[in-house]
Amino acid sequence: MSARGRAGTLAMLAVYAAITAAATGAALNMEPFGVLVRDGRVDGLQDFASHRGFACAVWSGDAAKAGGTSAYTLPAHLEATERWSGMSPRIALPFGYSPTMTWVLGPLCLLPTRGAFVAWIAAGLVCTAAAAFWSRTHWWTLVALLNPVTVYSIVLGQTAILSTAAFLYLVAADRAADAASWGTVVVLWLLTAKPPLAVTAAVALLVRGRWRPVALAVGLTAVSTLLVWPWLGAGWVHDYLAMLRDYDRVHLPAAFAWSIVPESMSNLRAFLSADLGVPDDVAASVANVLWIASLVALLVASRWRELDGGLVWSLALLAYLLLCPHVSATEDLTLVCVLVALERRLPVALALVALALVFGGLHLSPALGIAAHRRPSLLFFAKVALLGVVVAGARKKRDEAPAQTAAATA
Repeated sequence: MSARGRAGTLAMLAVYAAITAAATGAALNMEPFGVLVRDGRVDGLQDFASHRGFACAVWSGDAAKAGGTSAYTLPAHLEATERWSGMSPRIALPFGYSPTMTWVLGPLCLLPTRGAFVAWIAAGLVCTAAAAFWSRTHWWTLVALLNPVTVYSIVLGQTAILSTAAFLYLVAADRAADAASWGTVVVLWLLTAKPPLAVTAAVALLVRGRWRPVALAVGLTAVSTLLVWPWLGAGWVHDYLAMLRDYDRVHLPAAFAWSIVPESMSNLRAFLSADLGVPDDVAASVANVLWIASLVALLVASRWRELDGGLVWSLALLAYLLLCPHVSATEDLTLVCVLVALERRLPVALALVALALVFGGLHLSPALGIAAHRRPSLLFFAKVALLGVVVAGARKKRDEAPAQTAAATA
């Protein structure tokens, strides 16, 4: 990275750090922290406070006892929410994460809630900065981090900041032929906290022939899950799978269903459900089938021809962001990783179009910003257009390959 490039990266990260500090300060002003109260009733819950509180209840053993069969039941969630909030709730935020997340959040149970939140946000900032420098990404790519979705993610304490840093690392590791390292194994294991993210990363690594880190991450996940099993309760597998099966507005109990908001999403499920009026369970099922089919198609295509790493990661990430039904508004921040995957394989004109689509699209999210609550989601169409840019770039590179080969042999 040149001196000018390092200076540009430092400038972008300094602005990003300032945004992080401001958003963190705003979140800390919430009183009581993590709880939205209206008319004396709990009317909303912050993601971080709720998920940390659930993880702490798991490690204390209270969640499994309250749940009867396991910690993944509604009674266990309500008990955990009352435990950390100090209030009697009528709602709870479903812990849709795998047992891996209890390991990630467990150490934060040693800190007071606000202190844990600051540590969580600081970890996201440090990991993002480290991944940005290590990946040697162009400074202008980092401009895409400066958007309302970033603010939204920080205020909620969502996992999107850390998962974006994780994908930045994986894309860069693959590019540097370092994807078989233990760093990749650990990062992939951490992503198993949210299974769709891990599936996306694992498919991309398998297409690239990196089967060893995938196998090791699966083994690490199995071991860590077995170790926490006694704290989850004997029936946690059945209860967790039942929750995932019913993770939509139609089937979830009312105490959970309030948290499912397709109107804030920018994926196929939201387009079908919020814009076309398709029942949410049907929309989620259709999107899920198409998402799985797209990943299978990517794996099959890799058997017929060798695929460029940038193309593989951009297609896998866009398939996730467009088709996976469980992509919250904050996860759209992963579009930055699509830019990083593309930046060295696109002509300058197409690279600028891609940057405009990501930067502009994230400012037009229906979750927060100038297009908040507006449907259909303009960000959804920006992602579709970005997919078109990826395909156009792949075709251009394919067409140029014979000419480059002929020139090299001349």
